[in-house]
Amino acid sequence: MEGGSFLDGPRAVTLNAQGYRFPYGGLSFTARVAEPGGTLTVTLSLPRVGPGMVLVKCTENSCFPVEAQFQGNSVRFRVQDGGPLDADGRPNGEVRDPIGLGEPPFTLEAREAEARLAQGGRANLSLRISPREDFEGRVEVSLAGAPPGLRMVSPSEVEVRGREGPRELTITLEAGGGLALGRHGAELRLRHGDHTASVSLRVQVEPTPFTIEVLDTRVVLSRGGTAPLRLRLNPRLDFEGTVTPSLEGAPPGLRIDPPYLELPIRGSEGPREFGLTLRAEPNTPLGTHPLQLVVSGGGYRARSAFQAEVQAERPSLRLTIPQARIRVDQGGRVPLQVRLIPMGGFTGEVRFHLLPSNPEGVRLEPETVRVTDPNRDLEVELQVQAADQAMAGAYQLTLEAFSGEASDRGPLHLTVTPARWTVRFTPTRRTTWKDMAHGEEGFLALTEEGHFYWSPDGLNWQEADIVASTAEAIAYGSGRFVAVSHWHGFSEDGLNWTSYPCIEEPGCNVVLYDLTFGMGRFVGVGGTRSGEAEGVVYVSEDGRNWRRVFRASGYSLQKVLFAQGRFIAWGTNNAVLTSTDGETWSSRTRVGVGIRLNLAQPVVHFPTFRGNYVAVHLSGDRTYLATSFDGVGWSPWREVGPSYVGALLSHNGLLWTAMADGRVAVTPDGEEWTHHSLGPGDGVMGDPYMAMVASPNRVVLAAGGKVFTSP
Repeated sequence: MEGGSFLDGPRAVTLNAQGYRFPYGGLSFTARVAEPGGTLTVTLSLPRVGPGMVLVKCTENSCFPVEAQFQGNSVRFRVQDGGPLDADGRPNGEVRDPIGLGEPPFTLEAREAEARLAQGGRANLSLRISPREDFEGRVEVSLAGAPPGLRMVSPSEVEVRGREGPRELTITLEAGGGLALGRHGAELRLRHGDHTASVSLRVQVEPTPFTIEVLDTRVVLSRGGTAPLRLRLNPRLDFEGTVTPSLEGAPPGLRIDPPYLELPIRGSEGPREFGLTLRAEPNTPLGTHPLQLVVSGGGYRARSAFQAEVQAERPSLRLTIPQARIRVDQGGRVPLQVRLIPMGGFTGEVRFHLLPSNPEGVRLEPETVRVTDPNRDLEVELQVQAADQAMAGAYQLTLEAFSGEASDRGPLHLTVTPARWTVRFTPTRRTTWKDMAHGEEGFLALTEEGHFYWSPDGLNWQEADIVASTAEAIAYGSGRFVAVSHWHGFSEDGLNWTSYPCIEEPGCNVVLYDLTFGMGRFVGVGGTRSGEAEGVVYVSEDGRNWRRVFRASGYSLQKVLFAQGRFIAWGTNNAVLTSTDGETWSSRTRVGVGIRLNLAQPVVHFPTFRGNYVAVHLSGDRTYLATSFDGVGWSPWREVGPSYVGALLSHNGLLWTAMADGRVAVTPDGEEWTHHSLGPGDGVMGDPYMAMVASPNRVVLAAGGKVFTSP
């Protein structure tokens, strides 16, 4: 001992520290210090100090570990007269100190941990608990010192048994939508009895890839009724996927109807509004309920607050749609059977409306009906009409029936098929179509003969001014059209071109076979024109200045596509390359049952099909499709028609296939196909050389020496 002398003891005592084991028992002493408030330095020499042992101090009310210096088999600690380790707690010149060297019930291998999670999202942390062999009990788990909005979801306690050895513990953290971005600190505590082990946490909070906004911040509905609930989803540009809405804080009986919904969003399409239905069962508590609409997807969550006021039952109506999936041709009409169920004595005029809004050229008849009997369901046959100029596509709609405050909604899946095709242009010279592109400046068509045709709207066409040999592919991006082959050129209006003789000097020995645009740059793929076969990738931000970013021998690259935030290139000898920026490429091994991509035919991105990518294969006079989720692993070929598919397009929720027998077939899901003829005397029979492209309101098809549009 230093700084004082013993007045009583040291002597053995029993320490009642819950959870600890004291192999050498406890030690108590009273010592005099040189002056009141002075400090003693005490050194304990023991037969053995095991790993994980701690010095435990006990008072009349509790026991707790204290700071000490361990060296070999000795323990050194300090006690201040009147300080927290002095049992009498008074600076009276005497120090009373019952202590013991204890083995804790468990230890944690980690002293600190890191977690990264998004606002509204969750993250898991893994901790390893090493219990004492004879320990068995429940350990409380808590989070301390966390900023508002950061909470521990689970677990609140865990069962630990020493005979089972060390145990892995998974902690789930959740960041509220209002938690500030950046780094935060907190402490994770595990407690049993008088023993507490802690881990310092460093939490990095990042923005969610999407946010939501409830547009109806106060919703009023009656017991047994429904009310519309509108929300706006704002995805980050690089996010694409489906999200699911749910309610937090809802009383019994208040829910979203139907309870399980998947809402598709794509960052490239910008913010999108959705209409939900809030339903209150007859037993829902009356009053105003503060709620949170939670949207979850891809491991992320976003929230928006609103209020729902549930009132006593009022006259209302219920809408049911027995057949909610219908198909109508351009220029046609189909019946839609619905049932109106009056509730609470409802009678009156009911109006029908499609949400988010009627697709252009689509209308309902009749728009209104009258309910006269409050005790009888009303069967209604509506007519869904599509004008000749309606845009073909697959529309996920909501049919709303409303009358004053009474309303109800139901989902309606409407497919408008391209039954109307019009010849817009016939070049005077022989034409074999090769490629098409669309951009802000209009449409551009390329022929095998090396001619370019431009149109501002797809309806009126003229030949572009370009003197060059045959091009292989065209694309639009950064406000200009770009064409490539062994040469390259660009045009800001589609008519006036600037061209250059070679992609690569010297010798013009490189030819680019395909071209795409994404991530602010053009990406072209191809190979060498002579000598050993080599696959190459070139990139350009402006279509004028090109640089090679990849080169490999043994194959040539002939197809490239940008979708879902990445580039995929396909080549001969089953070559597949992928890149997230167009600059750095990784070689992949293509897999599939009997898959050999026909690189003379197109590959498109179509996420509502049986995968994300669709490829065409021709064999004899039959056409086959294969699908892939990643562009690398492919499904077996599946026959879809008795004619060549000359062009493939993914647009407006439909997969479009243009066939050499003069028909266009579309499908929203790969199961249900609709075929339409381009028209009698169209002149495309037997011609497999086609190209197809789309603008937001028009599809343009070049086939058989003509240009067609729908509508």
